[in-house]
Amino acid sequence: MEERSAAKPAEAGAQTPETPRARPAAPGKAAVPEAAPVPPSNSEASAQDVQPEPAPAPKPDVDRLPPPKPERADDVFARARPDVREGKPDRPVACTFDGAVMKRAAQPLPDVPACQIPVPVALSAVGDEGEIALTPSATLDCALAASYASWMSEVVAPAALAHLGSRVESVQVAASFHCRRRNNLPNGKLSEHATGNAIDISAFRLADGRQVSVEEGWKGDGAEKAFLLVVRKAACDRFLTVLSPEGDAYHQDHLHLDQGCHGKTCTYRICQ
Repeated sequence: MEERSAAKPAEAGAQTPETPRARPAAPGKAAVPEAAPVPPSNSEASAQDVQPEPAPAPKPDVDRLPPPKPERADDVFARARPDVREGKPDRPVACTFDGAVMKRAAQPLPDVPACQIPVPVALSAVGDEGEIALTPSATLDCALAASYASWMSEVVAPAALAHLGSRVESVQVAASFHCRRRNNLPNGKLSEHATGNAIDISAFRLADGRQVSVEEGWKGDGAEKAFLLVVRKAACDRFLTVLSPEGDAYHQDHLHLDQGCHGKTCTYRICQ
C-alpha cells in the first residue's frame, strides 16, 4: 500500500505572528528615518562649560566728560586779524603831556600782534602834582592816557569837591590792558582793552576816607549818585564809548571808558 505524507494540520486556535509594517509617510512628504543620537565630542562638551562673554561696557556719557582745556590767550589772539595803527607798535614815539605820572612801558605781549599797544605807557597817577593815584597802575595807550588824565583833573576832581565835599585821593582800576575779546566772551570782536585803548574804574577813594563804589553809589539817590552821574555825562563828551551800570549786565560795577572807533568817520559815540 502506497504511503503518503500529509501535512500536519495546524492546531486549532493557534495564531501566526505578523511581521511589523513600517508607518506610512504623510502625504506629500518622503519618509525620513530617525537618526540615532550622536554623543557630543570632547570639544563640544568643553564648549558647554565656557561662560558667555560679558556684554560690552556702555559708552561713556559725553555730558559727563571733562570739558576741553581752553586755548591760551596767546594762541587765540595770534590768529586774530591785527587791529593796530600804522607802523610798528613798539616804535619809539615820545608820549608826554601835563598832569600825569607815567613812564614808557614795553609791549605786554610782543608775540601777539592783535594785542599790541600802539604807544604803551604805565600810568600811576594823574593831577598837576600827581595827587590822584591809580590803584593799581594802568597799562594804556598814550592817547587814551591823555584823555583819561584830563577827564580826572578837569571833571572828576572838581565834581568830588562840589558833591561830596572832599577831594579824590585815588581811583580803583578794575581793568586796563587785557588781551581778550569783548565782555570776556569766547568769540567776537577784540575788546578795546586788548590794545590798551580802554580803562575801567570801579571806585573813587576820597581824602576823608570814604569810598564811592560805582556799583553801590549808582543804586542810591544822594550825593554819591549825583557825583557819578556828573562824571559819566562829562565822560561822554570826551570818550567815544562810555558804559555804566545803566548800560548792560557786564558793567554793573564799573565805568568803562574807551576811544574805540564807531562808524566810518569815528565820530559816533556810545553813552550808556
